[in-house]
Amino acid sequence: MFLLLLLSLVEVVYGQGFRNLCATLLVKSNSNLKMEYSKINKTIFALFLSFFCLSISAKTPDIRGVKFSSSIANKIYKSFGESTKCVAIVRSLATFERTKSEGVFAFRLAFQPHYPSKLFLVHNNIVFPYKTLGYADPRGVVLETLNLLGLEIFEGEKKIISKGVYKFLVMEYGDTYGGIVSKEKLKLESIISYKPYEEKEKYISSQIENEGKLKEIVDLLNSKDQKLDLSTIVGKLSDEECIVLMKFLSE
Repeated sequence: MFLLLLLSLVEVVYGQGFRNLCATLLVKSNSNLKMEYSKINKTIFALFLSFFCLSISAKTPDIRGVKFSSSIANKIYKSFGESTKCVAIVRSLATFERTKSEGVFAFRLAFQPHYPSKLFLVHNNIVFPYKTLGYADPRGVVLETLNLLGLEIFEGEKKIISKGVYKFLVMEYGDTYGGIVSKEKLKLESIISYKPYEEKEKYISSQIENEGKLKEIVDLLNSKDQKLDLSTIVGKLSDEECIVLMKFLSE
């Protein structure tokens, strides 16, 4: 059975040439048969070597934390320009009701403490990577999010996406990943960086002087006004206000 399968595979690859070879084998002398069998063995070996290499190249990248299909996993790596040979850690921040493998996620390379977490969405087998780093520029992350929320495909997912982005920004708040940052960022890191999530959340809330202003912006964003200047709106807010804005959008 196994031999028949092998011969069938060879026939598919080599077609008429293989059939002619088999016909020749039937009429050649015993001395020539050995030579022809040797050719077949080499052909089968080469064929299986090709299949083996293909199976290795199609291997699903090693992502820890969330299970993705091979196709999506490869798209995630490609979107961040990372080699699929690297081990990655993905944290689930908020998922859509239909599946746990779609929603808002954070991507990091394993065993690299200075590699910052990167935000991305998965929706209908499409990966949407963020260009902005949450620890360095919360306002940039919020601006990217508001632009995404303006797309029709996310019409029913706005609260879930906002919830995931809010959680991500709180987690990243105060971190520097050992990079070059401003004095204000370094001071913030010494105050809050290694605090638990709940304490970071309380500290961020304590920096908000006017929640009413943020709620007015939420109403404005929910009004579906297509002429809103999102860059100007976000640009007038502090990092902390932008983070809390995501919280209000998720409620």
